[in-house]
Amino acid sequence: MMENMKNNYLNICVLSLTLIFLGIFITFFVRLIPLPIGVIVCLIGVILGIKYFYHVIKLCFKLRKEQKLSIFAKTYFPALLCIIIFLLMIGSFLSASVIHEGTIYIDPDSRKLIIYSVTSDQAVSVKGPYVVDSAIENESNIIRMPHDAMSTLGISINDTIKIGDSSCTVQKSRMTESDVLRIPINVKAVLNLTDGDIIQNIYLGNKFAGSQVVHNNTINSTFAVIENFFISDGSNASYYVDIIMDNQTIYHSSYILGVDNYKISFNGGDVKTISFNGNKYSSNFDYNGHQVTVKIMPSRDFSMRNLVNSSSRVAIDLYI
Repeated sequence: MMENMKNNYLNICVLSLTLIFLGIFITFFVRLIPLPIGVIVCLIGVILGIKYFYHVIKLCFKLRKEQKLSIFAKTYFPALLCIIIFLLMIGSFLSASVIHEGTIYIDPDSRKLIIYSVTSDQAVSVKGPYVVDSAIENESNIIRMPHDAMSTLGISINDTIKIGDSSCTVQKSRMTESDVLRIPINVKAVLNLTDGDIIQNIYLGNKFAGSQVVHNNTINSTFAVIENFFISDGSNASYYVDIIMDNQTIYHSSYILGVDNYKISFNGGDVKTISFNGNKYSSNFDYNGHQVTVKIMPSRDFSMRNLVNSSSRVAIDLYI
């Protein structure tokens, strides 16, 4: 008899939580089902949940003290675990809520699972969403962003990014702010962002589209490179750019390229203007007694880095 009662209570609990989860999922993520149906399903789940708790409390009063802990540990632990998951989910929804002029807005943003299936370094990661916040005091020319955001945009620490009339240095987020973008107020105005805005990883390029980046990249103790590119509004098919000196590859990267002219310089001096036709490119020339080859090939990668053309400035400047 007692065992049947336990099973009935657990069935009610599972049904209650299932209906609540289903109702919330319908309300926020299923457009084909009318909103009232999701709300009704949620309410039914809540009513059953109240009934479950009422019966559990009554049962606790009937049991001896030494039985209570054992009952909960053995019988109701799965139910309590489901309730904890439910509370965490509700907390996540509440953290995405905004109260404005007496109206409550809930715009849930989830993390994005990123799977790199075509690159040489196969990896799976979870990126974003990112929350916009004000720049730290005395950092009016610094943008702080998480490593995942830098990776998405193709930039790194100490790069310079020009947004509107402002040039900012990129720095990593503080240790306790793993998903926070701290942006100076004048830059936020250009990007049309305000404190508290949430940016999903997939839309990061769209927000920073058109921003010009000076990317400092130390290849090794012998070679360094400065790359100049614009951030594209999304990931597009790219091309590999290889620079080979005396049969040794000293530079390899991928960019979005158009049918255009691009300048490659050595040690700050213009050396070669590449006329790219949108397919493949290969050219040999001499530089300071060295045989240099520049190759461009279509790649399987997707990039947000749109290499600047010769009318803008030098695209790639190698230092030897």
